[in-house]
Amino acid sequence: MKAAEEQLLIFEGASVGRYPQRSRPSEQRRKNRQPASAHGVVEIQAKGHKAFWLRGVARRAVCWLGAYSPLRGCSRQTASPAAHGLPGRCFASATAYHNGLYAIYSVFPLAQGILTRCCITLLFVTIIRTMLHVLGRKTLQIIFGFGDFALFTARSFCSVLNSRRLGKRILRAMYEQGTVCLPVILIVGIFTGLVLGLQGYHVLNRFGSSGLLGALVSLSLIREMAPVLASLMLVGQAGSALAAELGMQRQTEQIVALETMGIESRGYLVAPRLIASLFTFPTQTALFVVLGLWGGALSGSVLLGVDSGVYWSSVERAVEARDLRECFVKAILFGLLSISLCAYQGFHADRNRSVTGARAVSAATTRAVVLSSILILVVDYAVSSFFVR
Repeated sequence: MKAAEEQLLIFEGASVGRYPQRSRPSEQRRKNRQPASAHGVVEIQAKGHKAFWLRGVARRAVCWLGAYSPLRGCSRQTASPAAHGLPGRCFASATAYHNGLYAIYSVFPLAQGILTRCCITLLFVTIIRTMLHVLGRKTLQIIFGFGDFALFTARSFCSVLNSRRLGKRILRAMYEQGTVCLPVILIVGIFTGLVLGLQGYHVLNRFGSSGLLGALVSLSLIREMAPVLASLMLVGQAGSALAAELGMQRQTEQIVALETMGIESRGYLVAPRLIASLFTFPTQTALFVVLGLWGGALSGSVLLGVDSGVYWSSVERAVEARDLRECFVKAILFGLLSISLCAYQGFHADRNRSVTGARAVSAATTRAVVLSSILILVVDYAVSSFFVR
């Protein structure tokens, strides 16, 4: 036994007594090649950390293997050293060690389940909190936008009192919203009447009621399709042009120049467009209705063989005063809200922080057309539900 220990110590570079302490030749050459420096100290520390990590891995491996060894669950009272071929002291230490491991591995599943539930609960709470935060922020932004839009519209109307040469600018706005958009209204109105006459005839003919084609076309146009489609066409042409014009004036600081000279920018740029919309939208809607009725007559009487007198008499019996009132109320509201919204988006095109210049104007124009179209449909439902009652 002593000879084996001496050989082991000689191999490690130490001495037991009669062998002088010396280092191995390879280590001596390494020391001669690499003088001691800070780099060498770091390397020695790294080797120490590596050895510590390896010892930890070995210890975990021993624990894992020990959990499945025959000593698991044994105790000093129930097991005998002779049964395992170990000395008494070694057997007692090994038994206590494995009993400790058994206790740890018995508690670990419970702790793991509790930790998993805590992590899932924390993740769920974090997700709910983030969703509520985003929802609340978006809701506040929408409320702020509605309030700012209402103030913008009110200030634009109030600034009319301090504006000069207002009539000339109103006439120019009516030309932009009326005469310029007239071809679009003509084309869309006549083809809407043609489609309504064609589809309505085939639907009513199934029930033997083709004589009611005039009532179907007139009520569909007057109550819903004429104000909605005419307003959408006007928003697509006049509203987009207004948003782009105001956006460019904002980006080139022309609006700032007007305010510097003491001119109310809303009264000079926005108010004439709003006043003009109160006249042009109902007029264009009435023209749309007339063209649609003639388109329905062309489709039903000329192409499908419905008697012309029956068609126009059905129109006369079906249309009432409240239908016309609903049509013009919708046209006025659509014109006021859509033109105001387009002017608001173009006037505040500089609020878009993500893009600047021409791209900001393009984004403001797109947003103005989309939001105006949505607003028209929402207000259409609200007004229709009010008049239906």
